[in-house]
Amino acid sequence: MGDSSPIVFSMFTTTSHLNDTHALQWSVDDNICLLTDKGAIVFAPDYTFSDSSTSLYPHKHFIPNPPESDPLAIQSTAKRFIDNQRPECDWFDHIHLTKGFASNYAKYQLSAWSPRVAQFGSLLALLTYDNRLSIYFSEANKWKLLADCTKILDAEIGSHYKGVPLVKAFEHLHKLSINCMAWSPVFKEGEDEALMLVCCTSSGHCHFMKFSFTGRNASINLVNSWKTGLDSIVFVEWYKEYLAICPLNGQLIVIKIPVQAIKPEYDDWLMTPKVVPWREVDDMPVLNIIFQEIEHGRYKIFFSKNCHVFIATMKEMIVARKTMLQLCGITVIETLVKTRITGLSLSPDNDLIFSSPDRLLTNLHVKDDSTALDQTTHPINSDEVVSNLTPLGLRTSRNRVLTCLAQTMTKLHDHLLLVEPTRIIIFPNLSFDAVTSRIEALIEDTNLYTKYNSLREIMDLLNALRGYYSNNLNWTPKILEKLLDGKWNWNASSLRSINFKILRFISLACVQRAPANRTVTDFEEAVMHLEELILLEHVKFIHEKFWDQRHTLTRNQVLSLVTMASWASKNDLSKATWTNHDSSLETEKCPICREDVSIQNFREGLCPKNHRFGRCINSLLLCDLISIKYELCKLCGRSLYSVPNIWQNYVECLFCH
Repeated sequence: MGDSSPIVFSMFTTTSHLNDTHALQWSVDDNICLLTDKGAIVFAPDYTFSDSSTSLYPHKHFIPNPPESDPLAIQSTAKRFIDNQRPECDWFDHIHLTKGFASNYAKYQLSAWSPRVAQFGSLLALLTYDNRLSIYFSEANKWKLLADCTKILDAEIGSHYKGVPLVKAFEHLHKLSINCMAWSPVFKEGEDEALMLVCCTSSGHCHFMKFSFTGRNASINLVNSWKTGLDSIVFVEWYKEYLAICPLNGQLIVIKIPVQAIKPEYDDWLMTPKVVPWREVDDMPVLNIIFQEIEHGRYKIFFSKNCHVFIATMKEMIVARKTMLQLCGITVIETLVKTRITGLSLSPDNDLIFSSPDRLLTNLHVKDDSTALDQTTHPINSDEVVSNLTPLGLRTSRNRVLTCLAQTMTKLHDHLLLVEPTRIIIFPNLSFDAVTSRIEALIEDTNLYTKYNSLREIMDLLNALRGYYSNNLNWTPKILEKLLDGKWNWNASSLRSINFKILRFISLACVQRAPANRTVTDFEEAVMHLEELILLEHVKFIHEKFWDQRHTLTRNQVLSLVTMASWASKNDLSKATWTNHDSSLETEKCPICREDVSIQNFREGLCPKNHRFGRCINSLLLCDLISIKYELCKLCGRSLYSVPNIWQNYVECLFCH
């Protein structure tokens, strides 16, 4: 937990969410889904360097609840069945299909984010109380329906309802009543990607639906239905090849099965390697499962039951050429929680963080041997508003650096307990010193592979830093200090050792929170100087490699080469000697008025008639929509050519490749 629990992001929704277990989910794409009584709110947190309490309304999308379905849908059969049977049946209480709960039919009760798929990003699975399962994806800043899986379940399992005896209809509906769901890791089918979604039901069945992706097309099939023989399954978690199943009787069962092995003909479930970390049968189901790989073939499983935390250790063994799972030990920790644990997360320092209706967060430090040390409770904040907020759902970011918490505000009014809008907050799990030391190491990590997906993995640290900066804390990296003081002796190897994207981010933060002895101009000039150094190395490489071949290059390559040479001759910070320009080579012209454009600034170009254009950071050419298509770098916002590629080795942004 942070030193003073600084809030990185805060938002109030307009309606309260439905339940405290599945209503809040956080995707690997930084999207958060919150289930409300009107539908699903999907948003990306609007992190800012300003006071985070003002960030109440981020750009968000709303997926409304589906309309009441047609008379032949599943819930209509449930209605007919209810009219002829006892409504106090436990099953009806569980899925809210009694006459008194008719208004809940079309509301979302579950959501689940998939891992990132190249073609669609992270998929969102939404399930209503009447078991309508829909899959959504993001395209052009909108959430669109990818598939309605209800029809697949209805066709494959429910068959036909008309004329079916009531007892048989009950069995079908019981089998269709989904309590929980989880996505598998992404796996390959030839050159294409695929995913599996497991849906566990009240009848103890596990339905496996496969999503295969070819380009922008997706095919969905129900590939297997496993009758586990267990009671109603209330929680499921999928980690690599491990599937954790939690039945209503309180047990925890972990099986190992490769995702690719789950096919229609697969029926060898009894021989699947499994381990039962918790065998005791009681009325407290296992929830909030976290897997952690200790070493190859050895894992820790953190889970909660009521107000207790459990840590199980298991390992893989090869016996008679068969893989077996062995339980090495289990630790039971009695927490300070008085009611129940509603959310569980693991920090980068392997501290457990869990929430409860006691309006507190608990930080539990656990040693490597699973021995529990001290427990510390943390109120989220001491202000009057937050004191009335009850922590419910709890989720962590992909690197466990940030924690997202949903809180429900309750007020006592005229002897009635009123539930007000839900509050979403995000705060860092690491101290300020831990965040800055990790970022300092990343800046100078020469082995760090910093392409787009890799940068996403460290954005949690940077956003945690935003939270601390909002509390008026200041920190300037050592390299940036040297740049500001003019004491850094640069060379090619030192440039390559800098994670420039992180340094740019920190510079922006410092600009917003500039120390008293620094000005905004100081930071801007330091970053501009570093950009020029990196660009100069790039220009030197292109010039030395292609200048002698200039008469065989394409027109755009020649224009790029001439522009680079012109810029370097004016701004060569190393005072190197550049080849004189060939007067026969064409120079850049304004795409609008066709006047000659000379390069003065590597960020933009201005013709004699004041037509202004951005410049491609890779080729230094003017970017326009007439002669060459271009796009903006997703990380730094710089212009770069998309089609065609001017220099094949520099398809990505110079500062972000």
